[in-house]
Amino acid sequence: MTENDTIQKGLVLGRGISLNLNPDPPPNDVLGAPLIIQKLPSINLQVETFGDVIAGVFSHFGTGMRNEERRQLWKLRQTIALVMASVSKHAEVKLEARGWFRRRYGATQRVVKLVHPDQLRVAFDELMAAPEIIRRDRRALELLLGVALRKYMIELSASTGTKFSFEAEAREHCIKAYHDERLLDKVIDNYERIEALQNTYNKYFYVRNYYMYSLIAREKNSNDGKMFSMYCRSVFFMSRLEWDGSLAEHVNRRRLPLRDDVTFLIKRDRALQERYTREPDFAAQIKDVLSIFPKNT
Repeated sequence: MTENDTIQKGLVLGRGISLNLNPDPPPNDVLGAPLIIQKLPSINLQVETFGDVIAGVFSHFGTGMRNEERRQLWKLRQTIALVMASVSKHAEVKLEARGWFRRRYGATQRVVKLVHPDQLRVAFDELMAAPEIIRRDRRALELLLGVALRKYMIELSASTGTKFSFEAEAREHCIKAYHDERLLDKVIDNYERIEALQNTYNKYFYVRNYYMYSLIAREKNSNDGKMFSMYCRSVFFMSRLEWDGSLAEHVNRRRLPLRDDVTFLIKRDRALQERYTREPDFAAQIKDVLSIFPKNT
């Protein structure tokens, strides 16, 4: 959401050879004009205490933090303000500045013009990482992101003349990525292999993001939990990518999403939940898959 968030990071494999681990969104999915929401939802946050203000000040300097929950609450509220700024008419937003420290440090943040949900990746990460104790603020952020995602779908559908669906796009990207993955071993030339690997990685990257967007936007999933399988295939492939540009044979658990983040998605996948409750064998499979993901420290 800030200018620094748009910096891409990747693997430099040699002279003129690199892999971008944070690829740009599909060009056809980028809006021609910034997304503007005329009427944002009413959000009632928890009352900020003096301790929250002090925690926020210390968080700015990176010192003195003894209460992790207060730090996360302050950070989540900043994220909510930045998301609201990204979809409002204003180019800047003034966060709630209470006292001299807030006015002096970080009270004004520059935001990007939102043309694709990937620009809000930081907000989605904050949403999944938020603890249960600040669930009211977490719910407010989820509501705001859901409104932004649905508005984005409407705007893109109107501009292309075709109904846009995160779920449908994720499924299509996964099918193409799986096809490309099967052909990787047949590519011998190093430069061509890196290009093929990048294209495959990009498609799986889109699957991971669009599956999450579909759940937050509350799309009506009708795949009996198959979208979750596609999500797992995507993150498993991405974790296998080695720092030398090769693909490991097995999944690297250290590079997988945290278990709590995956659980967050599972709880919002209504198609998966319905099948989970009626099929004990399927429920056992989901538990086995979930055990692969690393626990939060």
